[in-house]
Amino acid sequence: MRGVFDEYPDLNVVFQEAGHWWVPFLRYRMDEFYEMHPEDVKITPRKHAAGEEYLDRTPSAYLDDNVYLCTQPFAMPRNAGEAESMLELSHAEQLFTYSSDWPHQTLDPPTWFYTSRAFDDDTREAILHGNAEEILDV
Repeated sequence: MRGVFDEYPDLNVVFQEAGHWWVPFLRYRMDEFYEMHPEDVKITPRKHAAGEEYLDRTPSAYLDDNVYLCTQPFAMPRNAGEAESMLELSHAEQLFTYSSDWPHQTLDPPTWFYTSRAFDDDTREAILHGNAEEILDV
């Protein structure tokens, strides 16, 4: 089965104001379900007739390569260990891109991303500009 991201591998989808806590659950659940029930993931009878029954990659691989999440709103755990786990499980260095929601008033202070110790320098740089540069191909 070939889906949209197989046909258009450079296509990027960006979610704004969608939160981020759903990413770890969805990432693992999609792969688990696909591996347990690949016969349920068929696209169309036409694709099935062409012998293209299954995805080329795991669902989480499509998420990693083609989907981005903006960081507003961002619910950072207060516990440093939980914050690190959330960032790691979400693949934040690959999926997140900075947004402030300016000029709207939000609960996220404008400096939270710069002052948070949960992000290492590489992750911070990827989120602040690296991932956006990749999305925009600049």
